Amino acid sequence: EGLLLERFLPEARHVEVQIAGDGKGHVVHLFERDCTLQRRHQKVIEEAPAWGLPRTLLDQIAQDAVRLGETLDYRGLGTVEFLVAGEEYFFLEVNPRIQVEHPVTEAITGLDLVALHLRIVEARLYAEDPAMQFAPSTGTLTTLSLPDGLRIDSGVEEGDAVTPFYDPMIAKLIVHAPDRETALARLATALDHVAVEGVQTNRAFLTALARNPEFEQMQVHTRWIDGKLDALTQSGPLARPELWKAAAAILF
Repeated sequence: EGLLLERFLPEARHVEVQIAGDGKGHVVHLFERDCTLQRRHQKVIEEAPAWGLPRTLLDQIAQDAVRLGETLDYRGLGTVEFLVAGEEYFFLEVNPRIQVEHPVTEAITGLDLVALHLRIVEARLYAEDPAMQFAPSTGTLTTLSLPDGLRIDSGVEEGDAVTPFYDPMIAKLIVHAPDRETALARLATALDHVAVEGVQTNRAFLTALARNPEFEQMQVHTRWIDGKLDALTQSGPLARPELWKAAAAILF
């Protein structure tokens, strides 16, 4: 009998590489995505490129992902996932399918690799209640207003019911900009203009993440949210202009 030992990585970043293969040993990569911001091992915000990590390290990770795909004669799209700790990285798993965060790679690649100069971010809007330990929130979407000027991937519309039988994701908000600072600012502004009624959502939580200075400097790891949860879920002032107008109309 043998014993398998794995190193414990308390503060690692989650970096994954999108690969594509023809099933005959020819594999390419479509660069990496950073999925470090997680809650209960569930990805919350994804972005590309992996900001703050050396490109030489990221290139080596991508090359290893391609080599793995070549060995498998991989066919189709897949994601090779890694944990990164300092200058070391460790294989995590392969997801042989399209993933939720695939719009991130679409946004930086498009139909022309020149688009790699873009920096993009995606946030997942869920029907869940941060004040109740992120329990799923069910009900009818009496109001669903999502902002213009960015890509929205959504499978529900106003009047639909959010049930306990399916994933509580309402929409993915994808923004891109010439630099990461601008992309985060655009994401925060877009989230300010999201209006959902009928169920609780994680909108304010996502907004707090987008404006968090530690995340802005990428001083985060896969368990960072857990340690900051109270601060990130504190109720802040209402940001939607229409709510302030409604309050003014009542007062005056």
